[in-house]
Amino acid sequence: MGDKARRRSLTQPIRVRLLVLWLVALVMMLPWPLAGIMLNWSQFSGADGAVLFFGGVTMIPLAFLTLVGLPIPVLVTIPLVVWAAVAIVPGFWVRRRELSRRTLITIVGGQVGFSVVQASVGQLMVWTANV
Repeated sequence: MGDKARRRSLTQPIRVRLLVLWLVALVMMLPWPLAGIMLNWSQFSGADGAVLFFGGVTMIPLAFLTLVGLPIPVLVTIPLVVWAAVAIVPGFWVRRRELSRRTLITIVGGQVGFSVVQASVGQLMVWTANV
């Protein structure tokens, strides 16, 4: 990185860098669940089925909690909260340090990987529900 670019990145307020990181994470994470929802919308009995693409892996342990009386609205909300936390929390974790571009790419790559896995498991759940 050039000397000018390095000074410019260091002088940016932390709020701007944090906002940019969050926006990049959301832009990179959202296409996977949205693509699954658009491709499978006709297979859902209601909008609650769409949450599978945001929390496919998260739904597995939560399914067992329905046996002890976990209400359906809570079952729908928890995966969305977990997905949003994966998008937002790393920004707070890195806000106090100056990180290299490689570290930032690794963080966003992990977030994207998480989103892909959640959407893939959600797709598998939709397919198995229709069998």
